[in-house]
Amino acid sequence: YNGASSNTIVGNAIINSRGGHGVVIQTAANYNRVIQNRISGNHISGPPLMFENASWNMTTQNFMSNPAGHGVVFWPVSNYNSVSNSTVTCNLAGSIAFYFNNSSSNTITDSYGQDSPGYGAYFTGNSRYNTIATSTLVVNSASINSQALFLSGSSSNRIIGSVMRNPLGYAAYMTSSSNFNTIAQSTITNNESAAAALTIFGSDFNTVTGSRLTNLAGVSVRLMSGA
Repeated sequence: YNGASSNTIVGNAIINSRGGHGVVIQTAANYNRVIQNRISGNHISGPPLMFENASWNMTTQNFMSNPAGHGVVFWPVSNYNSVSNSTVTCNLAGSIAFYFNNSSSNTITDSYGQDSPGYGAYFTGNSRYNTIATSTLVVNSASINSQALFLSGSSSNRIIGSVMRNPLGYAAYMTSSSNFNTIAQSTITNNESAAAALTIFGSDFNTVTGSRLTNLAGVSVRLMSGA
């Protein structure tokens, strides 16, 4: 989708892109729907689903995979898009299942994101007012560059009724003035003596409420310098 494309539906399709993007919604392509597809890629710069300067698009009931790169990408100024009832799997160190960059008011609901050596959800570039609800984010890595949930310089986001899990390292991490974020009715777990389940570093006015945070091997919550 590009430019003036709107009110278009892509549904019940198998989309396989080995060297590029699967579905790209960009440059003011708004009000489109991507429904019940299997979308796969195998390239570091070719996510199965990418929003770029596009808003008010709806995607639901999709299975998306990319063993060599990111999964779903919200690129700058992509706002008010939604992903629901979907599964996203990746398998590359440093890659991200759900990647928010300078994008706001997007919603992930009832979905599953996994990148065992990378990130579940990653917010950066002043991404604000996004919501992840009733979803699961899973990684399985001891690397400092691998968390189920990571926020850097992104504020006023909400994680509601969700699960964040990393048995080997950090499960959730907020840093670099990620302020006014909320985690509610959620579960954050890890099992690592060298990493807390939740770490907040240099970030203020965040709220964690009605949630369960567990680290069977060490610290469950660590607040650092300015938190």
